[in-house]
Amino acid sequence: MQLQVLATDMTKHMGIVADLKTMVETKRVAGAGVLCLENYADRVQVADALYLARSTNRKLLSVFKRAH
Repeated sequence: MQLQVLATDMTKHMGIVADLKTMVETKRVAGAGVLCLENYADRVQVADALYLARSTNRKLLSVFKRAH
């Protein structure tokens, strides 16, 4: 059961990461290393990716702690 939940979370995570990567590649200022997040939707996309990364890490850590 736990592996199925983690696999589902990882599928969602990979989709969000792919979307974020595309957005970052299109919004990056050439050569400056700066990401221009001018509109609300871009900011929300970055925040969602950070939130998902944090929650996925917590879930993985709790599984590993229980296993050991």
